[in-house]
Amino acid sequence: MPLDDYLTETVDLLREEPDAREIVGERARFFRDATANGTYDEVLALLSDYSCGTPN
Repeated sequence: MPLDDYLTETVDLLREEPDAREIVGERARFFRDATANGTYDEVLALLSDYSCGTPN
């Protein structure tokens, strides 16, 4: 995600909910919610493969 897009999304979320305890962009929600929806192991494997240069 380009930095400008990230900043725009973050600022927009803060404007919508200035007292938010947590700001999670749409593209990050997949990672943020992995434990709650039972996909933590798959997400961790995906991130590990990607960081090692071997995306699935």
